Amino acid sequence: MQEAIVQDALTANPLARRPRRIVVFADGTGNAFSSQESNVWRLYQALDKRPGVALQLARYIPGVGTSGNAVLRLIDGATGIGVPSNVRKLYRFLCWNWQPGDEIYLFGFSRGAFTVRTLAALVAMQGLMPVRVGDRPVTSAEMDRNAMGAWLAYRTMTAPLVGPGKSIWNPLNWQMNPLISAIRGLRDAVTWAKRRLLGQRLHVEVLEALQDERRAGAVPVRFMGLFDTVEAYGMPVEELRSVWNRLIWPIRFRNRRCSWVVGKVRHALSLDDERLSFHPIRFDQSPRPDGRPVPETQEVWFAGVHSDVGGGYPNDETAFQPLLWVADEAARQELVFDTEALDRYRARLYPQALIHDSRQGLASIYRYSPRVVGTSDAEGGSPVVHQSVTEKMASGADGYAPLGLPPAFRVVPDGGPRWAGVAPSGLTQDEAAAAGLRQLIRRRKATNWVTILCVLALAALPFLTANPPVNAWVRGLGGVLGGLVPGWAMLWVESLLANWRVSGPILAVILFIYFHNQTLALRIRDLGRRLWKAG
Repeated sequence: MQEAIVQDALTANPLARRPRRIVVFADGTGNAFSSQESNVWRLYQALDKRPGVALQLARYIPGVGTSGNAVLRLIDGATGIGVPSNVRKLYRFLCWNWQPGDEIYLFGFSRGAFTVRTLAALVAMQGLMPVRVGDRPVTSAEMDRNAMGAWLAYRTMTAPLVGPGKSIWNPLNWQMNPLISAIRGLRDAVTWAKRRLLGQRLHVEVLEALQDERRAGAVPVRFMGLFDTVEAYGMPVEELRSVWNRLIWPIRFRNRRCSWVVGKVRHALSLDDERLSFHPIRFDQSPRPDGRPVPETQEVWFAGVHSDVGGGYPNDETAFQPLLWVADEAARQELVFDTEALDRYRARLYPQALIHDSRQGLASIYRYSPRVVGTSDAEGGSPVVHQSVTEKMASGADGYAPLGLPPAFRVVPDGGPRWAGVAPSGLTQDEAAAAGLRQLIRRRKATNWVTILCVLALAALPFLTANPPVNAWVRGLGGVLGGLVPGWAMLWVESLLANWRVSGPILAVILFIYFHNQTLALRIRDLGRRLWKAG
């Protein structure tokens, strides 16, 4: 309903007849204007939204995991199940408000970047749903129904039952469980019958009636600014994502090739995050099989972990550099910002700004896997880092040395007006240090796996063993711990204490690995200081 009100107001305003810039902002997990301030929120705040001056219409949407309900917030933040809903909300906003000649700009961080990349693909493949049918404006219910039809059609096109190619293990190359495909077909049949029964238009009829300028492939996206795209759907063990994707429901990201309707892409990436679940989704920049041109895509690596690049920490001065790079690139595409607002961040740039630990505290449950920067076109092309990275390396700030960079990379100058300004870094890698680092990282990954197996064993203990009788001191300790942990956790506390001959050695292994990993982390850091040297 809100989108419809916005459309009515704009239609009544003569200024709305002039071409406008429609700007969409999708925030990352747990990020919202009332809690953690991200770079997406900062861009939204800095955008010139004065009516009748800049002619810029903006929509900001908080990230998943920001619900007012604590349970929903936890589930949504952990799994990302709210992403499809956010895509459809933003799609309806574009459908209501876009007019021929308007320019679309999309911005996103983390799962919000996933959201706008999916949104761009949805617009490319389905166009924009109509706001009028003949002389009659569509109702909000019609728009909701048409947008859902576009979403379901897009999902069917991008997640087919059978894919190209085959293997000895999968001769038909099933992309999903055939049962799920059958359920999808049943759903479509029920939708068809319901619309026919109620006299509603089928989705194919909606597409056939679209004005030419709103059809698939006809609506351009001028600019897309992204901060560290990650997968939308989270899993506690990364391998489960592939199993779920193939056997239960397709959830993997399918937009590694940028949609052909996008003009320019700027993607700020994090060099230093060490969580496997947060590995970035880069753009496949190899030639398209269909012959369409590859959009001008610039992916630049910045110092810091995931939220050092996208923002969200209380002290996140590191995030200002990628913020200003994306803002400056968008301004070159005629998006208008409040320059004073951006200059306040520019004045606070600091080469020695703090880089956070991506696996600190509860985040240590994530699988350890430092990022490795790919070099092929399919992996995003030849790596380019921002000038601030080499400045941080040269300044000796806390011995900063990114581990995942390949021996050869290029540097984009701060404020450089063109991609052609990229130059070689002038740094070389010490081969002995690189080999030593690879060995230490493999050891730390192995100990991380052992920790995961130990934790899973402790979690399963109450269901695998019966609690034997315990003596008084064990009961007393259980009573003390019972006052410190939530009631639901007492099942595990009692089982661990009652089966201490099993749980004790497992806990000892976990404790040993914890301190061993601290030693490994220091050794990796010390060896990293010797990794890079002037060429």
